[in-house]
Amino acid sequence: MRVRPSKPSSAIGAVVGLFMIFFGIGFTRQMWAAKDNPPLFVKAFPIVWTCIAASICMYHLTNLIRRRGVADRIVETDQSDSALSRTEQRLKELSDLRAKSLITEEEYQQRRTAILNDVWV
Repeated sequence: MRVRPSKPSSAIGAVVGLFMIFFGIGFTRQMWAAKDNPPLFVKAFPIVWTCIAASICMYHLTNLIRRRGVADRIVETDQSDSALSRTEQRLKELSDLRAKSLITEEEYQQRRTAILNDVWV
C-alpha cells in the first residue's frame, strides 16, 4: 500500500514552498549584491535553500495535480484487503453455511448472485 499526503496537506506544502522560494530568491539577490563581499559559502546558502524549497514545492504540486499523487512511503501488510479477497472470503463463508445445511440451495444461489453482482457493479 502506498501512502501519500492528502490534497489539503499538499496545498499547504505548495504554498509554503512558494513562499520559501520567493524568500530564497530575494535573499540570494541581496547576498550577491552586498558591498562587503561575504564569503562564497554564505552566498551559496540561499541558492541551496531555494533549490530545496523548489523541490519541496514541486513534490506537493505534483500531489495536487496528479490523480494518484506521489507516495512518500510504502506500507506493507500481511493481509490483503482487496475487493477480490473480500469477495472470495464472503463466497467461502456462504459455501460453508450451505455445507452445514444452515441455508438452502436456493438461498445460497441468491446470495452468491448478490455477492458477485457487488463485485461487477
